Amino acid sequence: MTALFVGNPSCLEMTDLFECGTSVLIIDAAVSATIYDSAGVEVTGQGWPLSMAFDSAKNSYVGVTGSAMGITAGLIYRVNYVATDGANVLTDQNQYVRAEERRTT
Repeated sequence: MTALFVGNPSCLEMTDLFECGTSVLIIDAAVSATIYDSAGVEVTGQGWPLSMAFDSAKNSYVGVTGSAMGITAGLIYRVNYVATDGANVLTDQNQYVRAEERRTT
């Protein structure tokens, strides 16, 4: 994902979830995402955490936000992804993205 879109759904994607030390892709993890503003506060207008599902066509976990998120064009937001196997955290990682107005042609 390269941007969050103001007033539109946004696709969140977490890639490259492999078993430690191997090239075996983990396809059955419980993966979720939460978006935070620069103050570390959860973005309003969306229930968090957002559950993500494995997409075999992309070999990644994907989730789609609603269009009512309280985000502002031009600002940077932190997307926190957490993946577990039920008992253990497999990864807890962040991605920083800019909010944009969706352009129409």
